[in-house]
Amino acid sequence: MISFLKIHIIALLLVFTSTNVLSQSSLSEMAETINNSINKGKYELAIDQLQKAIDEYPENINLHKTLCSILSQLNKYDETIIAYDNALKLWPDDFILNYNMAVTHYSQAINNNNNNNNTENEKLLNLALYYGDAAHKIDPNNFNGIELLKGVYQRLSNYEKAREFNEKLKVVQSGGNVIYVPEYINIGYEINEYGATKSNTRNFKKGELKTMKGTESNVSLRSQIVDGSVSVDIDVFGDKIRVSLRFLRKVKIQDPNSEYNFTFKHEKKLEEFTLGNLDETISIQSDDGKSTMKIRIWEK
Repeated sequence: MISFLKIHIIALLLVFTSTNVLSQSSLSEMAETINNSINKGKYELAIDQLQKAIDEYPENINLHKTLCSILSQLNKYDETIIAYDNALKLWPDDFILNYNMAVTHYSQAINNNNNNNNTENEKLLNLALYYGDAAHKIDPNNFNGIELLKGVYQRLSNYEKAREFNEKLKVVQSGGNVIYVPEYINIGYEINEYGATKSNTRNFKKGELKTMKGTESNVSLRSQIVDGSVSVDIDVFGDKIRVSLRFLRKVKIQDPNSEYNFTFKHEKKLEEFTLGNLDETISIQSDDGKSTMKIRIWEK
């Protein structure tokens, strides 16, 4: 697997060197200088030249891809991740950037595995899974992307998913089409109370939800507010997702003979959606109008 991934990255570098389709004359001159450095094996010089070119032409994707490839070839792991991250901020839906980011994490995980660093290894594999899944969503029939995810799942000992992607490889090899199934669900919420706003976002793999009595376990988000708390509860049942929002607020009791001077009041809202390119926003407001909560849930 390692040799295949290296070949893929080198091929990307050669594509940039051979095409060299540049509109501005100054950029063409920069590209020629960079290509000369690459062809002569002066990679450190090429990196400096690429960084200067990117500063001047930040929206040229070929410059970014070539920089990422050279850094990867030189095993500059941290710098490679930064370079891919910068590029993905500009082109989040580019297959090569997502795929190669996944490859970088996967390769580093294999190196860590050789050093028996299991905790860091698992973290890197999950990052490889995240970016590999993003690449698979962009091009679900790309053989390399499917093969990468198969390898990641095998390393994570998720043999059921590895077999699933092995079957996808067979479909592609036979000329069929693969349907993308989202692997991640993202939850983002925003709470506004007395003019103050707090927000948070969380993503989780559907595979992290453990099956319990035929349904999948609950995922919750909690946040304290001035007079109580708010919560979001997520339940997944097959291809259905149930979202429950709740306010739990202190309410003063007017009865002077009461042992307590307040009680709790609930306000609830329940919505159910079907998974599959899900992107929905729902909101709830406390009865006194002092607090509102908005939640967005989407698949990636």
